[in-house]
Amino acid sequence: MIFFAAIINDENSDMLDKRFLFLIFCVLYVFMLSKNAYCTEVYCIDHQPALLYKIINWWYDCLPGECDLFCGKTITCTSRDNARIEYDKEKMILKLRVEGGFADLLSIFKKCEQCFGPSYLQCTWQDEKYFGKSKAAIATDLNGFIFHSIGRVQARMIKDMRDDIVFVVAGKIGGLQNDGKITLHQAGIFLRNCPKLSEGQITDYPINLNIVNAGTNKNLAIFSAVWKN
Repeated sequence: MIFFAAIINDENSDMLDKRFLFLIFCVLYVFMLSKNAYCTEVYCIDHQPALLYKIINWWYDCLPGECDLFCGKTITCTSRDNARIEYDKEKMILKLRVEGGFADLLSIFKKCEQCFGPSYLQCTWQDEKYFGKSKAAIATDLNGFIFHSIGRVQARMIKDMRDDIVFVVAGKIGGLQNDGKITLHQAGIFLRNCPKLSEGQITDYPINLNIVNAGTNKNLAIFSAVWKN
């Protein structure tokens, strides 16, 4: 009986060990998921937080006369906790990546080749304390930004503030694409079109990407969309 009880205890112990290991695995898995999904992304329309996917769903089925409700309004997407920094000290190139990208519900660039619209982002201002006289490469997406001629001291300063780096893209609503994205331009054929802008009005509809230091609430760099045919 003692031998049998010992076997049962051993089996119970093995079962408890397996359950314990399974519990640890589950905790680690949830932790890893939460860590990957930790970044915060917030959409705002005219400075008011908005559930953009609900607005997009409404826009698909809006009633005649109501579909222009959001046209021309300022929309922003703010993303933080997803900055990744890579520095090549030999080439003096710093890559500021947005892990996973952001603003997936917005269309920043034109998709039609022969039409006039925003084609890429160009750096129009940078804080020389951190970037000096470096030259930023043009950006054709929101996944990352490259700066040339960055010294080691500047690279270290930028790395030290990584957790405070925030990305903010802003523009005005121009329509709804067939793929369900809200556009910040009117280049192309859309599912929902806003009243067309004249060429003279284009300058009133800028698209900007700001890289911000949340610790000081000051811009580190500003990129603006370049409109081309």
